[in-house]
Amino acid sequence: MRGLDPRVATIEAWEAATREDRFFPLHVAWRPDGRSIGQVMADMLDTVAPPELPATADGLALLVTECASEAVGPRRRGRRRP
Repeated sequence: MRGLDPRVATIEAWEAATREDRFFPLHVAWRPDGRSIGQVMADMLDTVAPPELPATADGLALLVTECASEAVGPRRRGRRRP
C-alpha cells in the first residue's frame, strides 16, 4: 500500500517497532477516517457484541448458535472433525 508507514505494514514489523518504542503508534501519520474515537469504539463493540441482549430464551439460543457458527467457520462436506 502506497504511503503506508513500514512499521505498520506487517504484524512482524509492528512487533519489532513496539520492541524499540512502545509508543511508536503515536508518531505514525495515520490517514484521517472522519470518525471520533467514540464512534470507532462503538463500531468495534458492535462487531463483537450485540447492541442489545435478546429478550427471550429463544432469542438467546439463536444468538449463541450464530456466534458459535461464526467462531467455528463453515463446515466442509465430507470431512469430519477429529
